[in-house]
Amino acid sequence: MVKLKLHLDADTSSKSLHSALVTRGHDVTRTPNDWMPLDASDETQLLRSTAQGRCIF
Repeated sequence: MVKLKLHLDADTSSKSLHSALVTRGHDVTRTPNDWMPLDASDETQLLRSTAQGRCIF
């Protein structure tokens, strides 16, 4: 199985989606967190996520 390395942006950042992906073994972060404030712009979310090697969703 391919493990995903994702970041759920503020528009898709539901706790249930995050939990379901993590439960299945994927490396998933979500907005907000310690490196991504809730009010981060789309550009900031994209840049910070890709800097960590994450695909933004």
